[in-house]
Amino acid sequence: MKTLLNKQTEPSEQTLKTIAHMPTKSLPVLMGDEFAQGLNDVDFMRVAVLLAQKSYEERKTGTDLFTRFRHQSFDTNESLSVRASSAENKYARF
Repeated sequence: MKTLLNKQTEPSEQTLKTIAHMPTKSLPVLMGDEFAQGLNDVDFMRVAVLLAQKSYEERKTGTDLFTRFRHQSFDTNESLSVRASSAENKYARF
């Protein structure tokens, strides 16, 4: 199978960002063994930093959404009863 990153590919900042944002299972499709073997310690550390930044941003965004949802003002009893009736209707056929 032909990969996008091969031994002729330069490990640029954009290339390393692409690697950091790909799911791990997809890496063999993205980069060949020759490319991976050509990476040095600095390249691997840069990918590690990019992964940490990605994780931080995802957690920060997720926390913000959770905090926003948690602090919404709504009538809990009304909200729960609406959810319960929706669930009953959804699963009534089972």
